[in-house]
Amino acid sequence: MDRALQMDRETPDNENFFLTTILDNIYESVCVIDTDGKVLLWNGGAEKLYGIPASQIQGKPINDFFPDSIIDKVRRSRKAVTNQYHSPRKGSHIIANSKPIVINGEFRGAIATDRSLEEVRSLTEELEKAHSKIIFLEKEMKKIKGGFGKVIGKNRDFCQIIEMAEKIAPTNASVMILGESGTGKEVFARGIHEESGRKGLFVPVNCSAIPSELFESEFFGYTEGAFTGASKKGRSGFFELAHEGTLFLDEIGDLPMRMQAKLLRVLQDQKVTRVGSESSVAVNVRIISATNRDLKAMVEANEFREDLFYRLNVVNLTLPPLRDRMDDLSDLITSLTKEISSSNKKIINSIDPSFLRCLHQHSWPGNIRELINVIEYAVVSSSDTVLTEASAPTYIRKLKTSVESFEYPLDLGKAIEALERRNIQKALKASACNKAKAARLLNIPRGTLYHKMKEYQIDCSK
Repeated sequence: MDRALQMDRETPDNENFFLTTILDNIYESVCVIDTDGKVLLWNGGAEKLYGIPASQIQGKPINDFFPDSIIDKVRRSRKAVTNQYHSPRKGSHIIANSKPIVINGEFRGAIATDRSLEEVRSLTEELEKAHSKIIFLEKEMKKIKGGFGKVIGKNRDFCQIIEMAEKIAPTNASVMILGESGTGKEVFARGIHEESGRKGLFVPVNCSAIPSELFESEFFGYTEGAFTGASKKGRSGFFELAHEGTLFLDEIGDLPMRMQAKLLRVLQDQKVTRVGSESSVAVNVRIISATNRDLKAMVEANEFREDLFYRLNVVNLTLPPLRDRMDDLSDLITSLTKEISSSNKKIINSIDPSFLRCLHQHSWPGNIRELINVIEYAVVSSSDTVLTEASAPTYIRKLKTSVESFEYPLDLGKAIEALERRNIQKALKASACNKAKAARLLNIPRGTLYHKMKEYQIDCSK
């Protein structure tokens, strides 16, 4: 065996030619020594890892090059070593595996396979990234609806928004989706991603829910030991998770100015640097953002960066509130009833007109989200297979009674406006004109309250 291993590696008719060719194509460093510690084989991986040509080291004692080598310790002890860290030379850090060679009961030397610790770390990071993506994807798969196929709407303005979303979906343009809370901004963002053809993930992020001290680690990721409490394996950030995909920044208007500057830098450079790392990673991410706030007014008030606003607001989609889509309400009720009854294993065979009339008299300040809540309540609390007026939540039925109590006939729109105005005035009075408290009493966003006060010309000071 000793003679065969020392044969010329480059001679084509050598009986060991195929063996050495295979060994040279193994990524790991492979070294074989004889019983005297002389190098019999030094493959291409070893040449690359240590920078020593085979012609220079073969036939010479391994200790001439590596005085404290693991393979020589195995030769002397005749005991195997597995996955041991070793630094055979200054600046080299490896993971070594070595075993004695025994043929027909006779000890013939030792073999070692080494790999750079940096390569092992890199592979571990890649595996961790893949694992993070798999876990994330499993969660996201449960939410996927499939493009705009299940977006319900025949309202003319709403259909025009869907057409625009479908038109810009295959592009790389940044999209800003505006609308009150509950209007379906994330559904639209998902639809754009699914129609885009981008092969990466859709990663939704609620900007208002991320503490400023965790912004960088959440968005850009971190390395092992980057800070107290950090995962031992490090973690990919939102940008890395969304590579080749879409990053959905919900509630972008709630992002503090300091974090806006860091976000802008990444959008400009298309690179992220993990916390604790000195090297950057290139990312290809499509940005879709959403807010229920007036970003233009925030820019004028120096509460939102103008340069970030224009980078995010290439295409603008403004979703209408449900009160402006009342012609879609019956279809939405029917579709949601089917979906919710199926997921809750409830049998609802029909919807009585009284149920539809009852829901049509509500102004839906919580929009689609509130409608889903109402339908879910009606379905799960129903003891019958038909939804009737009695199936609706109490506050919806009280509204109907209140409307019917007017002494003079009003059309539906005017009746709802009158009730909204009255409720807002009551809430403002109860809260001593504290708009934040009034909005909480009404269970609507503060922005919606401001809009309604302006619409109905309600002046708190009077």
